[in-house]
Amino acid sequence: MNDQHVTEEATFNRILAALSYFSIFFAGFVFPLIVWLISQNPFEKYHAKRAFISHLIVIPGIILFFIGLLVAFNMTTTANATPELQGLIVLGGMLLFIVLSFVLMIWNIVQGIKVLRV
Repeated sequence: MNDQHVTEEATFNRILAALSYFSIFFAGFVFPLIVWLISQNPFEKYHAKRAFISHLIVIPGIILFFIGLLVAFNMTTTANATPELQGLIVLGGMLLFIVLSFVLMIWNIVQGIKVLRV
């Protein structure tokens, strides 16, 4: 009976750690942050911290995108840039953000599956 309790606890720990990665779909960075701060299990804390950091990586991308927007719209007034150049800058920023988000989403899915398979 004690072995069954250990197995159930290990399964729960793996599920909670995997949910930290999968939370990119339903809770953003909040769920891994809560698990990281509240959990006493080192396995859960380790994976929740990694998931939390991976969820936050998107924030600099958002900031860079908005800086690119400001630069693009500022170019119109100061450098007489064409609307095509503005559009290219905005489109490039959007594509970079989309690719970064997609790569992070796939990475989180793969990490969550790896945790469940341990």
